[in-house]
Amino acid sequence: MKQVSMKILLAMLALSAAQVQAVRYTNKTQVAFKPQGVNLPMADSLYHRLHKAHDAKRWNGKIQASPFFQRSENQRDLGRLLLFNKKDAVSLKRLTLTAPAPLVPAGEVDFGYVIHSNNPAAAGGDIMRGVDTTFNLKLAPERTSYGLSLGYEHDLGHFVKGLHFQVSAPVVHIQHHLNKIVTSSDAETQKNVDKYFSGKFQEAAGANAQDFLKKAILVDQRAVGVADVELELNYDAVHRPWGCWHLGVGLTLPTGNTPDGTYAFQPVVGNNNHLGIGAQSKMVVDLLSHNEHHASLHTSARYRYLLESDEVRTLGIKDRNFGQYHLLAKTGSPEGSMLQPAANILTMAVDVTPGHQFDGSASLAYSWRKLSVDLGYNLFFRNKESLRLRNAFADNTYAIVNRNYNASRPVDIAFLRAIPGFPDIGAIGDANLAPVIAATTLPTASKGSVVTAMAAVAPGGGGGGAPTAANITTAATAIATRVGEVRQVNFLFGVPLSASHDNLIDGGAANGVVNADKLDLRAATDERQMSHAIFASVGLAMNGEETPVIAGIGGSYEFAGANNGLEQWTVWAKAGISF
Repeated sequence: MKQVSMKILLAMLALSAAQVQAVRYTNKTQVAFKPQGVNLPMADSLYHRLHKAHDAKRWNGKIQASPFFQRSENQRDLGRLLLFNKKDAVSLKRLTLTAPAPLVPAGEVDFGYVIHSNNPAAAGGDIMRGVDTTFNLKLAPERTSYGLSLGYEHDLGHFVKGLHFQVSAPVVHIQHHLNKIVTSSDAETQKNVDKYFSGKFQEAAGANAQDFLKKAILVDQRAVGVADVELELNYDAVHRPWGCWHLGVGLTLPTGNTPDGTYAFQPVVGNNNHLGIGAQSKMVVDLLSHNEHHASLHTSARYRYLLESDEVRTLGIKDRNFGQYHLLAKTGSPEGSMLQPAANILTMAVDVTPGHQFDGSASLAYSWRKLSVDLGYNLFFRNKESLRLRNAFADNTYAIVNRNYNASRPVDIAFLRAIPGFPDIGAIGDANLAPVIAATTLPTASKGSVVTAMAAVAPGGGGGGAPTAANITTAATAIATRVGEVRQVNFLFGVPLSASHDNLIDGGAANGVVNADKLDLRAATDERQMSHAIFASVGLAMNGEETPVIAGIGGSYEFAGANNGLEQWTVWAKAGISF
């Protein structure tokens, strides 16, 4: 059995060595870390010295409490995760749109996708909306958490010999710091970009009208709660002079918070509200027992399958870095509607199945008299989750607007002449169009034949003389309808526009229309996670069989297998009593 135990330990170490090369993920809208209640080193260290009180009148219970503190150390890696192009600092520049308009380099993001400028070449004194304006964004996210982990175990030997019930739960406070730094050579630009990502920038009207960022906001956040409750029913399957082996079934009851997508890098208490079912096992092998010196090998494993549950996630847009922050227009919006950051639209309900989760540890324990020392290794693994939309996404409804989109184009003669589908408009003089423009109102409920209406306002209704009041009204109604379509993005779908028309979809309808096939679920999906930790603890076991008590301290350092996990250190204290 000792040989089997050593093979298990060596296998776990070999598995960790296979993960030396860290995979780098980037352009993510979602990140969820190892749940705070999944921490075998803190739960098991020293606890094995808390013996059962043998007095027949005792309750047959054990309690342990562990205050703890954790802090992450891989800020640059997490910055690369939330930004794009595997960078923890990015630069966005506003390019000129005058002909010939330069293309945005592949993989880069134009400033104009974030803060709109209808005519950057003529922005005048507005430096933020002018050509070549640049801002830099740097993120160095970190997490700090502290709390109290509580556990209770009850011996059910009165019912079934060797049966134990155990419950545990941590109460935690989590603080997420983004350490966001926005810089620009222009102070006004720097201030407004910082306000945009903080959800405080809005242009209520005009050619550059855009709404507040209301989802995926980049600000520091905190959360407090109970990070899930673990229930276990364990059985002493083997109990021999050389050691023992416990087997059991377990249940994870979600009790944490429910993130709603309002904030990026939102702190999650627990496992994002997923019920977990599974099993666990513990094995102890005595290696040395000589006088008052004792050494033993301890292995623990806990497996859970986390079931499907609904969550709210911010989706990305395929082939668009930082797509969740691009500006969208919606079909059928009233005249003068503000452009919307994509995150406001693409933060939606999804069904998520995390699947397999494993937490395992192996440690060597040495005791002399009351003193106890533990030194060990911990492995955590969670499968890449599956994610699907809960509700159907409406196609042909939203589009990324061109960087020179006019959010409030006035109805004028030049605008009318740029509308495709008006074959007769060229023959109609400006003098005859002017009264139609004056009579045009938006929106309108009726539709008519635009070509016929335009012909009706020609002199004499197509033959001579001045347009009649009736003809002007009829034409204005038809034009208002068609202009209303042009002013909204729905007219752009499938209808080619002239090169002079400035209400364009970015990259054309094939590239700029955000349909279901353009939604990037990968950006909102948690990838596979694996981490490795080393840990140690030292403590005292006191009072023998009367009222056994333990007290000690411990710590661990966890290495992330990729940049979607936390590299963090943890310290804890522990006290326990058997009664």
